[in-house]
Amino acid sequence: MKTIKLNLYNIDELSKEAQEKAHIDYISSKYFEYFWIDESIKSVKAFCNAFNCDLVDYQLSTYNHSFLKSDINNDCIRGMKKKNLPAKDSELTGYIIDFVMLESFYKHYKGDIIEAFNIALNDGLKAIINDMECQLLFEYFIEHSQANGYQYTIDGSYY
Repeated sequence: MKTIKLNLYNIDELSKEAQEKAHIDYISSKYFEYFWIDESIKSVKAFCNAFNCDLVDYQLSTYNHSFLKSDINNDCIRGMKKKNLPAKDSELTGYIIDFVMLESFYKHYKGDIIEAFNIALNDGLKAIINDMECQLLFEYFIEHSQANGYQYTIDGSYY
């Protein structure tokens, strides 16, 4: 039997090159995923429900085409007056995407609910993708590694 001594390092103890390797490995991993996907989707679904419709399909990716598709139509909003709309400061789920979509809706609402809804849904999509892209940043990775106490070998391999 052979015993091998292995030194492990925190991310801030590694060289810049080893940190960059660790970052590339992290975002390339098959286990990498957007941490707040569930909260984002719940927020979009709650926004749709506030307008009597559903989120019927979606695709979220920083690398491919992304979309959010609802089934909103005139039947969904029939009889809906300004007083029936969700308040601009509503906490649909309490997640930040709620506020992005509601603020966008009221910014673009000029009497056409469906048009303002679709613009707000698109702005929600942009906010989600932006959040996903931020999670890929080197600075985010360093902070995430520090906060979680991840350890690496001297070459930047996760241990």
